[in-house]
Amino acid sequence: MLGEVLHIERGGAGTGCTEGLWMPHPWLCSRPGWMEPCAMYQIWRSVGWNLLLLGPLPPHPALTSIRPQPAPPRPPTAPTAQAPSVGKMAAPVDLELKKAFTELQAKVIDTQQKVKLADIQIEQLSKSKKHAHLTDTEIMTLVDETRMYEGVGRMFILQSKGVIHNQLLEKQRIAEEKIKELEQKKSYLERSVKEAEDNIREMLMARRAQ
Repeated sequence: MLGEVLHIERGGAGTGCTEGLWMPHPWLCSRPGWMEPCAMYQIWRSVGWNLLLLGPLPPHPALTSIRPQPAPPRPPTAPTAQAPSVGKMAAPVDLELKKAFTELQAKVIDTQQKVKLADIQIEQLSKSKKHAHLTDTEIMTLVDETRMYEGVGRMFILQSKGVIHNQLLEKQRIAEEKIKELEQKKSYLERSVKEAEDNIREMLMARRAQ
């Protein structure tokens, strides 16, 4: 009988509740008192294609390892900490800061666009002023009797040297005045943005001091 394989079934003969444990026959026979009654397990021996009931299996510590162990209890989870609610006095300050930041952002975007447009206009006026200055310089090298024409639309009007010279000087003066106005406008826009930033800094410092 050495090397025979026994099948252990739980629940009694014919129940079909197979435990799934197969053990060598000599191990069972070597245990004293193995024929003691056991209502939980039955021993079957494989004979060809048939199973022969041998009797109940005595309780043994080795068999307890195949029994399902209860899951260990889960440790209690600590309650999640909730963020402290904002006080009634802090809400108006937050709304005021949010409004100030929104206004500052819109002001910065608008200022950047206006400053960019002013830079383009200043560049165009500077080119026009330089062109008038160079033209006047060339005209002054000519004799007074030189015939000169002023372009008006698709026509050219005969003008004297003095008239053309005065027109070019006026053109330079107007360009210079417009450039100064644009520079002052740029300074005002940049200064207004800086003042808005300073106001927000003061609000933040006052809030921290509370």
